[in-house]
Amino acid sequence: MNLIFEISPNFKNKTTPIAYYKQLDNGAKTARKYITIADLVTALSQPVDIVRGEEGISNRFENETRIPILPPNTIGYSSTKGTMMKERVTIVIPKGVYPIQYSSKNIVTTHLMGFPKLIMQNVVVSIPNTKQRRIVETYLFAIKDDRKPIDEQTELYSFPFPNVDKTTGGVCWGANADISIEQLNNLDIVFTKFISAPFNEDYGCYLKNGIQNFKSYLELEEEDVPFNDDYLLPTNKRVGQLYGETYLNEIY
Repeated sequence: MNLIFEISPNFKNKTTPIAYYKQLDNGAKTARKYITIADLVTALSQPVDIVRGEEGISNRFENETRIPILPPNTIGYSSTKGTMMKERVTIVIPKGVYPIQYSSKNIVTTHLMGFPKLIMQNVVVSIPNTKQRRIVETYLFAIKDDRKPIDEQTELYSFPFPNVDKTTGGVCWGANADISIEQLNNLDIVFTKFISAPFNEDYGCYLKNGIQNFKSYLELEEEDVPFNDDYLLPTNKRVGQLYGETYLNEIY
């Protein structure tokens, strides 16, 4: 078995990552890993064996802080410290057609309605002496389904339908406000609960086509078809402003 290091012709300095992998006697290669020249020199100057234990690399994680397991399509996470720890988790909701209910004058009707691609952020507080977390704030914004990577400069648009404040993006839960979860990866139920609660005219519609009444939108727009992204109105905010710091990863 050999340990193979690959140095790119674009190598700049001792902090530039270089790839390495193990080539077995039968010719098979392991997955590439990365290390800087500085860390490699440090590892080779210590009584460690990179091939077997890779202690020289893992020592870089002595003070590592692990975050919880997060729901699918998470693009951001942050937390505070203390007994009343707050956590903010931001996920992407795919563009799709979802069943919703519309309630007006005690009459409830069911519709299949196209939703734009969404950014949902939940603020979660730990409940003392329990394993439960309570969701205290939920925000919804739309983004265009343009197949571009989501980054801090991705433009946020107002959620176009009722039950969401068009300025802040805050969700109005009404009588359904008390939502608790045990693990953060259960946060995907929040959007399900949101669309399961009847829609009404609270906050109305906010669409480029000028429709402000949700009932009118349901009557004029064809059901069971994708949402028209051309209807979205910008908030003049970017994804990065939801945190003010670098996101952990990107969703394509």
